[in-house]
Amino acid sequence: MKNAAQDLTDRAKESAGKGTATKSLQAQGKGDSVRPQGAGEVQQGRVKTMTRTKATRLKALAGGAAMTCVLAGSALLPGVSAAAAPVLVPSAVFDIPVWSPLRVPARVNCVRTNCPGPYHGDWAIDFIDTDRSTLEPVFAVAPGVVHIGKIIGNNTCDVTISYGSWLDVDHGAGRTTRYTHLYGVQVREGQRVTPRTKLGSMGHNGNRPPCKANYLHMEFRVNNVRVKPPAMSTCVGTRRVTMPASLGYAEWDLVPTNQNPKTGLKPNIFTHRSTNACLP
Repeated sequence: MKNAAQDLTDRAKESAGKGTATKSLQAQGKGDSVRPQGAGEVQQGRVKTMTRTKATRLKALAGGAAMTCVLAGSALLPGVSAAAAPVLVPSAVFDIPVWSPLRVPARVNCVRTNCPGPYHGDWAIDFIDTDRSTLEPVFAVAPGVVHIGKIIGNNTCDVTISYGSWLDVDHGAGRTTRYTHLYGVQVREGQRVTPRTKLGSMGHNGNRPPCKANYLHMEFRVNNVRVKPPAMSTCVGTRRVTMPASLGYAEWDLVPTNQNPKTGLKPNIFTHRSTNACLP
Protein backbone atom coordinates (compact mmCIF):
# COMPACT_ATOMS: atom_id res chain seq x y z
CA MET A 1 0.00 0.00 0.00
CA LYS A 2 2.85 2.33 0.88
CA ASN A 3 4.52 1.69 -2.46
CA ALA A 4 1.27 2.30 -4.30
CA ALA A 5 0.72 5.58 -2.41
CA GLN A 6 4.28 6.65 -3.13
CA ASP A 7 3.76 5.81 -6.80
CA LEU A 8 0.63 7.97 -6.93
CA THR A 9 2.50 10.85 -5.25
CA ASP A 10 5.37 10.62 -7.72
CA ARG A 11 2.92 10.64 -10.65
CA ALA A 12 1.16 13.72 -9.25
CA LYS A 13 4.46 15.59 -8.94
CA GLU A 14 5.43 14.60 -12.48
CA SER A 15 2.08 15.81 -13.83
CA ALA A 16 2.41 19.11 -11.96
CA GLY A 17 5.90 19.58 -13.35
CA LYS A 18 4.67 19.00 -16.89
CA GLY A 19 1.85 21.51 -16.38
CA THR A 20 4.27 24.14 -15.14
CA ALA A 21 6.57 23.57 -18.10
CA THR A 22 3.63 23.78 -20.49
CA LYS A 23 2.52 27.11 -19.01
CA SER A 24 6.07 28.43 -19.24
CA LEU A 25 6.28 27.51 -22.93
CA GLN A 26 2.88 29.09 -23.60
CA ALA A 27 4.01 32.24 -21.86
CA GLN A 28 7.11 32.37 -24.03
CA GLY A 29 4.97 31.83 -27.13
CA LYS A 30 2.95 34.92 -26.17
CA GLY A 31 6.06 37.07 -25.95
CA ASP A 32 6.36 37.05 -22.13
CA SER A 33 9.90 36.85 -20.81
CA VAL A 34 10.68 34.14 -18.26
CA ARG A 35 13.56 35.08 -15.98
CA PRO A 36 15.27 32.95 -13.31
CA GLN A 37 14.54 33.83 -9.69
CA GLY A 38 17.38 34.78 -7.38
CA ALA A 39 17.84 33.26 -3.94
CA GLY A 40 15.23 34.61 -1.56
CA GLU A 41 13.91 36.94 -4.27
CA VAL A 42 10.48 36.87 -5.86
CA GLN A 43 10.01 38.46 -9.24
CA GLN A 44 6.54 38.85 -10.65
CA GLY A 45 4.89 40.38 -13.71
CA ARG A 46 6.30 42.09 -16.71
CA VAL A 47 7.85 45.51 -17.23
CA LYS A 48 5.20 47.82 -18.57
CA THR A 49 5.90 50.95 -20.56
CA MET A 50 3.12 53.43 -20.04
CA THR A 51 2.30 55.76 -22.92
CA ARG A 52 -0.37 58.33 -22.88
CA THR A 53 -1.81 60.22 -25.79
CA LYS A 54 -3.76 63.41 -25.46
CA ALA A 55 -5.48 65.20 -28.30
CA THR A 56 -4.18 68.53 -29.49
CA ARG A 57 -6.38 71.37 -28.37
CA LEU A 58 -6.69 74.41 -30.57
CA LYS A 59 -8.22 77.67 -29.43
CA ALA A 60 -8.96 80.21 -32.15
CA LEU A 61 -9.56 83.69 -30.76
CA ALA A 62 -10.59 86.92 -32.54
CA GLY A 63 -7.53 88.86 -33.58
CA GLY A 64 -5.26 85.96 -32.71
CA ALA A 65 -5.20 82.45 -31.31
CA ALA A 66 -3.31 80.21 -28.97
CA MET A 67 -2.40 76.61 -29.51
CA THR A 68 -1.46 74.03 -26.92
CA CYS A 69 -0.19 70.64 -27.94
CA VAL A 70 0.65 67.73 -25.68
CA LEU A 71 3.23 65.31 -27.01
CA ALA A 72 1.49 62.10 -28.00
CA GLY A 73 2.80 58.55 -27.96
CA SER A 74 6.01 59.23 -26.01
CA ALA A 75 7.11 56.91 -23.23
CA LEU A 76 7.55 58.60 -19.88
CA LEU A 77 11.11 58.83 -18.64
CA PRO A 78 12.07 56.82 -15.54
CA GLY A 79 11.07 58.66 -12.39
CA VAL A 80 8.78 61.09 -14.26
CA SER A 81 5.11 60.80 -13.44
CA ALA A 82 2.32 61.40 -15.95
CA ALA A 83 1.42 64.63 -14.16
CA ALA A 84 4.97 65.90 -14.60
CA ALA A 85 5.21 65.01 -18.31
CA PRO A 86 6.38 68.05 -20.33
CA VAL A 87 3.82 70.02 -22.35
CA LEU A 88 5.18 71.12 -25.71
CA VAL A 89 3.92 74.24 -27.48
CA PRO A 90 5.14 73.93 -31.07
CA SER A 91 5.92 76.91 -33.24
CA ALA A 92 3.75 76.33 -36.30
CA VAL A 93 5.16 77.44 -39.64
CA PHE A 94 3.63 78.14 -43.02
CA ASP A 95 5.61 75.49 -44.85
CA ILE A 96 4.52 75.73 -48.48
CA PRO A 97 6.19 77.90 -51.15
CA VAL A 98 4.47 81.26 -51.53
CA TRP A 99 4.71 84.19 -53.94
CA SER A 100 4.29 87.90 -53.38
CA PRO A 101 0.65 89.05 -53.51
CA LEU A 102 1.76 92.25 -55.29
CA ARG A 103 3.23 93.19 -58.67
CA VAL A 104 3.92 96.88 -57.92
CA PRO A 105 6.22 98.32 -55.24
CA ALA A 106 4.60 98.73 -51.81
CA ARG A 107 6.05 99.87 -48.51
CA VAL A 108 6.60 97.09 -45.99
CA ASN A 109 4.93 98.09 -42.74
CA CYS A 110 3.83 96.38 -39.50
CA VAL A 111 4.55 92.69 -39.00
CA ARG A 112 4.58 92.05 -35.25
CA THR A 113 7.26 93.85 -33.26
CA ASN A 114 8.79 96.11 -35.91
CA CYS A 115 6.15 98.85 -35.53
CA PRO A 116 5.78 101.62 -32.96
CA GLY A 117 2.45 101.07 -31.34
CA PRO A 118 2.02 98.13 -31.05
CA TYR A 119 -0.50 97.51 -33.79
CA HIS A 120 -1.32 93.89 -34.58
CA GLY A 121 -0.44 92.17 -31.32
CA ASP A 122 0.05 89.03 -33.40
CA TRP A 123 1.60 87.91 -36.68
CA ALA A 124 0.48 89.64 -39.88
CA ILE A 125 2.07 91.82 -42.55
CA ASP A 126 0.99 95.16 -44.04
CA PHE A 127 1.90 96.44 -47.49
CA ILE A 128 1.18 100.16 -47.98
CA ASP A 129 0.32 101.64 -51.39
CA THR A 130 3.18 103.94 -52.41
CA ASP A 131 1.02 106.83 -53.66
CA ARG A 132 -2.05 106.04 -51.49
CA SER A 133 -4.42 106.48 -54.40
CA THR A 134 -4.18 103.76 -57.04
CA LEU A 135 -6.03 100.48 -56.57
CA GLU A 136 -3.13 98.04 -56.85
CA PRO A 137 -4.02 94.45 -57.79
CA VAL A 138 -3.73 91.72 -55.14
CA PHE A 139 -2.92 88.14 -56.16
CA ALA A 140 -3.14 84.77 -54.40
CA VAL A 141 0.22 83.73 -52.92
CA ALA A 142 -0.26 80.00 -53.63
CA PRO A 143 -2.81 77.65 -55.25
CA GLY A 144 -6.00 77.17 -53.26
CA VAL A 145 -9.76 77.64 -52.95
CA VAL A 146 -11.44 80.98 -52.20
CA HIS A 147 -13.75 81.54 -49.23
CA ILE A 148 -15.37 84.98 -49.10
CA GLY A 149 -15.34 86.47 -45.61
CA LYS A 150 -17.28 89.71 -46.08
CA ILE A 151 -17.86 92.32 -48.76
CA ILE A 152 -18.80 95.90 -47.87
CA GLY A 153 -18.93 99.18 -49.78
CA ASN A 154 -15.84 100.13 -51.74
CA ASN A 155 -15.06 103.20 -49.60
CA THR A 156 -16.52 102.26 -46.21
CA CYS A 157 -14.69 103.42 -43.07
CA ASP A 158 -15.37 101.80 -39.69
CA VAL A 159 -14.80 103.47 -36.32
CA THR A 160 -14.36 100.05 -34.69
CA ILE A 161 -11.70 99.01 -37.24
CA SER A 162 -12.55 95.76 -39.01
CA TYR A 163 -11.24 93.67 -41.88
CA GLY A 164 -13.57 95.52 -44.25
CA SER A 165 -13.94 93.49 -47.42
CA TRP A 166 -11.88 90.34 -46.99
CA LEU A 167 -11.42 86.76 -48.12
CA ASP A 168 -9.43 83.62 -47.31
CA VAL A 169 -7.65 81.24 -49.66
CA ASP A 170 -7.52 77.66 -48.36
CA HIS A 171 -4.26 75.98 -49.39
CA GLY A 172 -4.99 72.63 -47.73
CA ALA A 173 -3.70 70.84 -44.61
CA GLY A 174 -4.97 73.64 -42.36
CA ARG A 175 -3.02 76.39 -44.17
CA THR A 176 -4.88 79.55 -45.17
CA THR A 177 -4.04 83.11 -46.18
CA ARG A 178 -6.26 86.11 -45.42
CA TYR A 179 -6.47 89.28 -47.52
CA THR A 180 -8.22 92.26 -45.93
CA HIS A 181 -9.25 95.92 -46.55
CA LEU A 182 -9.84 95.09 -50.21
CA TYR A 183 -11.36 97.80 -52.39
CA GLY A 184 -13.05 95.18 -54.54
CA VAL A 185 -13.24 91.39 -54.76
CA GLN A 186 -12.92 89.80 -58.19
CA VAL A 187 -13.28 86.11 -57.32
CA ARG A 188 -16.22 84.01 -56.17
CA GLU A 189 -16.81 81.58 -53.33
CA GLY A 190 -15.24 78.16 -54.03
CA GLN A 191 -13.18 79.38 -56.98
CA ARG A 192 -9.81 77.68 -57.47
CA VAL A 193 -6.97 80.16 -57.77
CA THR A 194 -3.21 80.25 -58.44
CA PRO A 195 -0.52 82.93 -57.96
CA ARG A 196 -1.59 84.24 -61.37
CA THR A 197 -5.15 84.92 -60.14
CA LYS A 198 -6.13 88.47 -59.22
CA LEU A 199 -8.23 88.33 -56.05
CA GLY A 200 -9.14 92.01 -55.88
CA SER A 201 -7.64 95.45 -55.34
CA MET A 202 -5.80 97.06 -52.46
CA GLY A 203 -8.12 99.38 -50.53
CA HIS A 204 -8.92 100.84 -47.12
CA ASN A 205 -12.35 99.42 -46.25
CA GLY A 206 -12.79 98.88 -42.53
CA ASN A 207 -10.19 101.45 -41.42
CA ARG A 208 -10.94 104.24 -38.94
CA PRO A 209 -12.11 107.46 -40.66
CA PRO A 210 -10.89 109.19 -42.75
CA CYS A 211 -9.26 105.90 -43.96
CA LYS A 212 -7.60 107.32 -47.07
CA ALA A 213 -4.46 105.16 -47.27
CA ASN A 214 -4.82 102.03 -49.37
CA TYR A 215 -3.00 98.98 -48.09
CA LEU A 216 -3.12 95.19 -47.81
CA HIS A 217 -3.23 93.65 -44.34
CA MET A 218 -2.39 89.98 -44.84
CA GLU A 219 -2.32 87.01 -42.47
CA PHE A 220 -0.81 83.54 -42.78
CA ARG A 221 -2.63 80.93 -40.68
CA VAL A 222 -2.10 77.29 -39.72
CA ASN A 223 -5.21 75.65 -38.23
CA ASN A 224 -6.63 79.17 -37.86
CA VAL A 225 -3.64 80.28 -35.77
CA ARG A 226 -1.74 83.27 -37.11
CA VAL A 227 1.91 82.45 -37.79
CA LYS A 228 5.05 84.28 -38.89
CA PRO A 229 4.85 85.51 -42.52
CA PRO A 230 7.17 83.31 -44.59
CA ALA A 231 9.64 84.32 -47.27
CA MET A 232 7.92 85.19 -50.56
CA SER A 233 9.21 84.64 -54.07
CA THR A 234 8.71 87.22 -56.79
CA CYS A 235 9.74 87.66 -60.41
CA VAL A 236 12.08 90.58 -61.08
CA GLY A 237 11.93 90.51 -64.84
CA THR A 238 12.34 86.79 -65.54
CA ARG A 239 14.55 86.20 -62.50
CA ARG A 240 13.11 84.66 -59.36
CA VAL A 241 14.17 86.33 -56.10
CA THR A 242 13.08 85.81 -52.49
CA MET A 243 11.90 88.56 -50.16
CA PRO A 244 12.80 89.83 -47.63
CA ALA A 245 16.34 88.44 -48.18
CA SER A 246 16.54 90.31 -51.50
CA LEU A 247 15.62 93.49 -49.58
CA GLY A 248 18.50 92.95 -47.15
CA TYR A 249 16.64 91.37 -44.20
CA ALA A 250 16.49 87.83 -42.84
CA GLU A 251 12.79 87.99 -41.97
CA TRP A 252 9.87 90.37 -42.37
CA ASP A 253 9.72 91.37 -38.71
CA LEU A 254 13.25 92.83 -38.99
CA VAL A 255 12.29 95.28 -41.75
CA PRO A 256 12.27 98.85 -40.35
CA THR A 257 8.94 100.64 -40.63
CA ASN A 258 7.46 104.13 -40.37
CA GLN A 259 10.87 105.63 -41.12
CA ASN A 260 11.33 108.92 -42.96
CA PRO A 261 14.52 109.44 -45.04
CA LYS A 262 14.39 113.21 -44.29
CA THR A 263 15.00 112.56 -40.59
CA GLY A 264 18.29 110.79 -41.22
CA LEU A 265 16.89 107.40 -40.21
CA LYS A 266 16.88 104.33 -42.43
CA PRO A 267 14.64 104.76 -45.49
CA ASN A 268 11.38 102.94 -45.95
CA ILE A 269 11.67 99.50 -47.52
CA PHE A 270 9.64 98.68 -50.62
CA THR A 271 8.84 95.41 -52.35
CA HIS A 272 10.11 94.80 -55.88
CA ARG A 273 8.26 95.72 -59.02
CA SER A 274 7.58 92.29 -60.47
CA THR A 275 5.99 90.26 -63.26
CA ASN A 276 4.43 86.84 -63.77
CA ALA A 277 7.33 85.72 -65.99
CA CYS A 278 8.85 83.16 -63.61
CA LEU A 279 5.65 81.86 -62.01
CA PRO A 280 5.08 78.09 -62.26
